[in-house]
Amino acid sequence: TRKAPIQNSFSQKKNKGKLSLKTLAHLLLCIAFLIMSSGIFYVYSFLGSTYQSTSETNVMSITSPKTNNNDGISQEGSINKSNGVVSQDIRSNNVGDNKIINVDVLTEALDKIEREFYDRYGGKEDAISILKDGIQSVDNKSWLSDTSTNVQQLSNRIFHSIANKSPFIISFAGYSVTVGRGNHFEQSYPFIMRDILLPLFNNVGIELQVKNSAIGGIPSFPYGFCLKNFLGSNSDVVSWDFGMNEGNDAKGLESYFRHAMTSLDKNPMFIVLDNKAPRKRLIQEYAKKGYAPDSIFLDRDKMTKSETAKKLISSPSPPKGFKDWDVWGSPKGAPGQSPWHPKFKEHEMMGWAIAMYFVEAFKYIVENIHTFSSETTIKNKKLTSLPEPVYKDNSDHSAITIGVPNSDNSNEWHMSHTSCRTSFKPNMSGPLSDIITSGLSPEANSPENVMTDHKEEDFEKGWLVDVGTVEKKTKRKVESFGGMGYIDMKIALYGTSKSGALEMWLPYEEEDEDSQNVNQSKKSLRSMDTRRANQYFKSLILCEVNEKRGNDECNFSQDLHIEIGGAKVASVSKMNAAAYLKKQICIHVEIPSEAQISKHPLTASSYNNEDPFLNFDGKTDIGLEVKVSVSNENVSFENGACSISHVVWTN
Repeated sequence: TRKAPIQNSFSQKKNKGKLSLKTLAHLLLCIAFLIMSSGIFYVYSFLGSTYQSTSETNVMSITSPKTNNNDGISQEGSINKSNGVVSQDIRSNNVGDNKIINVDVLTEALDKIEREFYDRYGGKEDAISILKDGIQSVDNKSWLSDTSTNVQQLSNRIFHSIANKSPFIISFAGYSVTVGRGNHFEQSYPFIMRDILLPLFNNVGIELQVKNSAIGGIPSFPYGFCLKNFLGSNSDVVSWDFGMNEGNDAKGLESYFRHAMTSLDKNPMFIVLDNKAPRKRLIQEYAKKGYAPDSIFLDRDKMTKSETAKKLISSPSPPKGFKDWDVWGSPKGAPGQSPWHPKFKEHEMMGWAIAMYFVEAFKYIVENIHTFSSETTIKNKKLTSLPEPVYKDNSDHSAITIGVPNSDNSNEWHMSHTSCRTSFKPNMSGPLSDIITSGLSPEANSPENVMTDHKEEDFEKGWLVDVGTVEKKTKRKVESFGGMGYIDMKIALYGTSKSGALEMWLPYEEEDEDSQNVNQSKKSLRSMDTRRANQYFKSLILCEVNEKRGNDECNFSQDLHIEIGGAKVASVSKMNAAAYLKKQICIHVEIPSEAQISKHPLTASSYNNEDPFLNFDGKTDIGLEVKVSVSNENVSFENGACSISHVVWTN
């Protein structure tokens, strides 16, 4: 209301070509008044719309200008800088409340962790030397430098959780090393890392969840087919630790990586517990193309056997990180105290090394907090396409292991939707029991019978839930030491020729509801006249327990009679991608051309008669009947019954 008269007055004077001192003074007074008024209005608006500290400490409240991104985050706010605390005010349309990053408190927590790390491992110089040996980034740069894109990407990933107010989930997979054999389960390196990082995640107001889903004595596959079962669906970080029994080959890691990128709800960062050059090059190739660019390698051998580590271990007065270096975390004589398993102090060092990588990411957030917004966070969503694989698979199973090229672009590949049911523990979802419709022994549903010693005649009542002889013996020894906290167990269904047929029904499971293929898939299911199963199901994989029991044990690829959708299976093939100690433990079963889909045998009567492919809820509910029996009469419990631990199918 004050600008128009001033502008008009100025215009009139200008037209006359003269400007009196009195008019100029009046003009300057008006401008000063306007500046003061605007400042008062701005302060009033700022106080009314942004977070205010109730303490005497000055607050720097930072938010990005209002933006919308693909993650559904809407942000607004303003910047006011002053000395003291730095707070981040993030507003989400989905939640509506504020999350505050108190940078002074966060910085203090970071400094405390760093001081503890330096003190624990011989001072700053030696500790950093050990750290550089232990953690390598995919960008081949020092991740402890300001230019590390690895750390920047991880900081974006963490900020994504802050902006979305969602838990940050780190899921560890692998076998006995990651389980912590020889020590208590809670002494394994994933939980060491968790305890170090908890204060940092608490400070930024998000929950840190760490899962250790490793299982002793297993290969990359069939575990990699069942990542949702073992790790859950929404991990921000996943690990791979299967190198001990897989030599220098990187094919298993590549298939595992491709399944993780496309089957989980997010595209996770990778922690690879390995030092083999082919596997490093593989992950680096994917990172160059933008896939999991914040991934790291944990080289325990280089870290614990470095000259620095040797010097500190042999010191007359070693720092606390090296004291009792050769002592196990569990009592003497406990299972797993083998030369290839790390002792407790080594687990501590591994946990600290991973934690310090996350510390660098938090430091980057503190130092660059004013640059973060919803647009700078990593796009942490499931991938629908992948690049051409590095390693070719010329087997008949390549579509399952590495995927197939897209029809319209051979440079882009996709993986088939994979479903899994397994009896191995720990299992987050999809137990094998979900698909069993008939054929179990009445004793199979009693959990206490898993550790029961069975006799040959027990198998005449049906298939039994059991564990292998070696596994059972080890488990009993573990229990004599109080269980040691372990949650992994290789449970399976066991049968002989006297057990009869084990009947299963595999549901046709579609992509997630946000997939572009869902509506078309549902439409095609209802419109197809054919009930040929191979129009819906691409492949079936059956896996046995990875155990060796002698030459007379069940031959999984020869001793089974399999029927699919009412049709007999003529032949099966072993899968090289799933092997343990050179024994192939999975078979690929082709869907016979005459096999037909069906409704669930236990709920068929409740279906809509007008549309047999729909139940009353309007959802597709069709599937595939599978019957498995032992055809070789010489297979016995004593020599090694046939076992089924994983059932995997694609569509």
